[in-house]
Amino acid sequence: MKRKSSSQYAFSNLRLLIGLFVVSLSASLTLVGSGAISNGFGDTKESMGSRQIAMATPNPQPHAKGAALRDNPRRYLDEKGNRASGIKPGTAVGTKYRGERPVGASAWTSLGPPGGDVFDVAASTVDANIVLAGLAPGGSFGGTLYRSSDGGNTWSEVPALDGVSVFDIEFAPAPDGITYLGTQDSVRKSTDGGLSWVTLNLGIGANDQVFDVALDPSDSSIIWAGIADASGSQPVNVMRSTDGGASG
Repeated sequence: MKRKSSSQYAFSNLRLLIGLFVVSLSASLTLVGSGAISNGFGDTKESMGSRQIAMATPNPQPHAKGAALRDNPRRYLDEKGNRASGIKPGTAVGTKYRGERPVGASAWTSLGPPGGDVFDVAASTVDANIVLAGLAPGGSFGGTLYRSSDGGNTWSEVPALDGVSVFDIEFAPAPDGITYLGTQDSVRKSTDGGLSWVTLNLGIGANDQVFDVALDPSDSSIIWAGIADASGSQPVNVMRSTDGGASG
């Protein structure tokens, strides 16, 4: 049996050391790589979680009052207990609007006014050129009254009724031609063709929304008014005045 020389032992030890070094280096690289992948996955997960939280969190509302109204199931009830979901047309008071004829062979002519949701229109019994149109957006509050003095060719918003929904318009027979309106708050009366208005006191409190007005055909001083129930807050249904609205 041959004995290994010292140089052979040294060479064998060197190979062993190199092998151990390579194994240790490989293990270290494996651990480092696993840690990097784990950290990267954690960062990605955290980033995704942050995005999910951001998506789940609604944008802050600029007005807390608006948010409260939005989340409140009774948000469409105003301080009088009536539903007030309408939006008033964004038009300047006093602006005149001209009608236009629609396309086609129709016998009708589009006269305006703007805004839509016209609940009633009526011509004066004294001067047919005076026409009134009452707006009530969505059948609720925030409407207005438009007046025409040229048979509906042009219209102007009546400042006194700016923001007041008008549901009904009635002209008394000639020669007096007094005008009555059923509005979101009581009955309005005009003696000058709709230029100025006074509010009649129905004596029933704040919930005095009037959907309809009727005049006795034989005596226009007798007025009937149909009252809204204000979501159950108003027990009065029909009212009558025998003195032109001076008293209920």
